[in-house]
Amino acid sequence: MPSPDVPALVDHHCHGVPTAELSDQAPAGLLTESDRPPAPGASPFDGALGLAVRRWCPPAPGLPAHAPAAEYLARRRELGAPEATRRLLAAAGPDTCLVAQAFPLGYTAPGLTTSHVGPRAAAVRGEMLEPVPFGKLPFSTDAYGLPGPYLVGAARFRHGPGALPDGWRADGACAAADAERPARRVAADNARRLYAL
Repeated sequence: MPSPDVPALVDHHCHGVPTAELSDQAPAGLLTESDRPPAPGASPFDGALGLAVRRWCPPAPGLPAHAPAAEYLARRRELGAPEATRRLLAAAGPDTCLVAQAFPLGYTAPGLTTSHVGPRAAAVRGEMLEPVPFGKLPFSTDAYGLPGPYLVGAARFRHGPGALPDGWRADGACAAADAERPARRVAADNARRLYAL
């Protein structure tokens, strides 16, 4: 369930997307940072990020969630790179994207991890909040090469940040006002402060 109180996101660590048309093999290859091909009979869509792309991205170009990878790639090709990219980035809805910013010491980037852990992204983000002060954790997707990972990172954040503060509130660990601050700080306030936006 989405967390409606999460403000617009400031993605403080991401990379560009290609503007040229891509072959069907290129998007699959960009789902991993490996320069090696997948195992025989496997696809990068078989990993956690590939499954997340198939969950969150197909609705942006008009397909149902979890559409087969071949259908998703065909629809991207049909729309063309500029329109597919526009739709996916619009669905991600970042307020600001800071491309490949230098990362200050003492800050933690959740996007480096949460893009690759699948449905456990909210739990991993929660584990990051345990040792890291809330003001030292700006939102990031670490998206690279494709617009889909921007949407995956944003969707995972919007659909998961309420779970941890809600659990804290239910356990009596904090007041309601205290539970709202971490999501707002991570979503945008930390990056706005850090980069004087």
